[in-house]
Amino acid sequence: MKKIVSNIGVIAAILLSASVQAMPLLDQGDVTLDSSTGMEWLDLTLTAGMSYNEVMLTDFVVVDGFRYATKEELDLLYQNAGVFDTGGPDSMPQNYEPAKLLLELMGCTSGLLSSEFACDGIEEDWSWGMYLRSDGTWMSMIDAVHDVNRGIVTTSSFYWGDDSRSWREDVGSFLVRDFPEPISSPSVLGLLILGVISVRVKLSRQK
Repeated sequence: MKKIVSNIGVIAAILLSASVQAMPLLDQGDVTLDSSTGMEWLDLTLTAGMSYNEVMLTDFVVVDGFRYATKEELDLLYQNAGVFDTGGPDSMPQNYEPAKLLLELMGCTSGLLSSEFACDGIEEDWSWGMYLRSDGTWMSMIDAVHDVNRGIVTTSSFYWGDDSRSWREDVGSFLVRDFPEPISSPSVLGLLILGVISVRVKLSRQK
């Protein structure tokens, strides 16, 4: 019986380790789930070429419950992707892999502007997206330059105020949808411990 309880403890440790080491950003098709926050992010390519006002009238917002992300939420997404820093110098090799990951998850928009800038993973791929600040709508840039191993991730690029100008095809919108927070690792551990205790109590009563 002691061996059974010991095995349960080992399984609990393995499950806990897996939950801690699991990648927080999960690809779910047109949506990326940030499992550490419980938020779902819509692919940038689905709103590319749309102005702020146009995006607000889409089913993504009206029906599906998506909304514009704030700077704080976007910073947290970058952080969970492993971004070293945002808004830093142009050359930042530490951000190359996180930027590449974000492009794969959120969609690369540079190829939408011209075939000259096709998203091919060879030279430079990027995505531009709008997010919401208290003083208006601002741009964010994810940039992975493959030939020089450079990654740029910034949330302070430049301001886009309204629909008064023609919109660029390579600009999307960072839309996020809130979901109940997932069970945290400590909670999972607590449930596992309770399960082990219950088994031990049951075994002791059977003796």
